[in-house]
Amino acid sequence: MIKKFMIIAAIIAFFAYIELSTFTLMTLLAAASHEFGHFIAIRVCGVKVRKVKLLTLGADISLGGRLLSYKQTLVISLSGVITNFLLSAVFFWISEAGSYGRYFAICNLMLGLFNLFPIKSLDGGEALACLLHMGLPLTIAEKITTTISHIALTFLWMLSVYLLIWSAGRLSLFLLCGYLFSTIVWKANTS
Repeated sequence: MIKKFMIIAAIIAFFAYIELSTFTLMTLLAAASHEFGHFIAIRVCGVKVRKVKLLTLGADISLGGRLLSYKQTLVISLSGVITNFLLSAVFFWISEAGSYGRYFAICNLMLGLFNLFPIKSLDGGEALACLLHMGLPLTIAEKITTTISHIALTFLWMLSVYLLIWSAGRLSLFLLCGYLFSTIVWKANTS
């Protein structure tokens, strides 16, 4: 566990070194708020948290006990995004332009929007899968979710290459796309 934590800390430190800014630090705080939103929704649904594993980008929360309905899974998957949007609205309302509060509002808004991408590793992909599973047979829902996920990730990766070329070598989005791709491939190989 300590080894994984050290790897995660090293990756975060690397990104902070590459793009050290107030925006980076506010993004990390917004990400922690996002994960806390998931945790609160899990507890409200009456489910016990068995284990929380910190990942490079976010956390993996293992649930204990009973199986969740698709509606509960949908609520839990969107709770982080809702938390980001609520914090964004509050900090836009209470802070002045150019302040740290406004940066925090922007970070929450961007993180919430990013997590709505319908990519399997993100909350939007999980929400899409839940919605499709509620109305379609499992195999059809999975095929649709996988196809949409690949299309969205391809679009995001093309955007990252464009930004990499035109933004003086900012690697963050490009590396993030690589990470998302690898998690999708890893989940497909372990399923």
